[in-house]
Amino acid sequence: MKAVIVGIKGRYAAALTGDGRIVRIRNCGYTVGQTVDPKALTSAPPLKKAVTWVAAAAAALALCIGGGSLYAAPYAFVSLDVNPSVEYVLNRFDRVLSVTAVNDDGAAILEDVRLTNKSIDDAVRMTLNRIADEGYFGEAKTNGLLIATSCGNEKASEQLALRLEKKAQEETGSLNAEVQVAAVTVSQEKVEEAKFLGVTPGKLDLVEQLEPDLILTDIMMPMINGLELAAQVRRLRPATQ
Repeated sequence: MKAVIVGIKGRYAAALTGDGRIVRIRNCGYTVGQTVDPKALTSAPPLKKAVTWVAAAAAALALCIGGGSLYAAPYAFVSLDVNPSVEYVLNRFDRVLSVTAVNDDGAAILEDVRLTNKSIDDAVRMTLNRIADEGYFGEAKTNGLLIATSCGNEKASEQLALRLEKKAQEETGSLNAEVQVAAVTVSQEKVEEAKFLGVTPGKLDLVEQLEPDLILTDIMMPMINGLELAAQVRRLRPATQ
């Protein structure tokens, strides 16, 4: 069973183990809420005064109660579109609480892939690698990748979008894939509207910005079926032909 980092002070950290014990360990760059393998924990020298240890343990327990609820509380939202479309719900520590496929291609990409409790950076990297393995990044053409972020703090949402855009560019570059990456921020209202329409907020934002009156498309396209595209646009903008 994993241990959870519940407090950090300088060179040391407090970890809550699976059997309910709070142990003092060396801080190896941990963050509050991070889950770690108990076998990897490095014990710290015992405190000189028992009363100090009791106080530290009590403080750590208080942090655990608050930190545990923070860890499980949804804080940010990220969607990723190539043609496989997936959505991630994050906590304040940028850890993935849940991941959902928005279309059939997304469901195939997520099959047998465990992304919960991963950092969003690792989750995006693993998702892009799976997308590449399944052949969605064609070598003979330029591909598109759209990332949308949303959280209560607008500045934090913008920073997350910029960070994930850079991460996606680095990862697709390492895969030798010709991919144009774009990242946008969206409101929580747009996230809810997209969920009601059955699309990602990234796609909804894109269609609303373009405001097309007429779309000409092939039935068969490498990254998305033309009929599927028409159906999605019709849901978003019924007046579009």
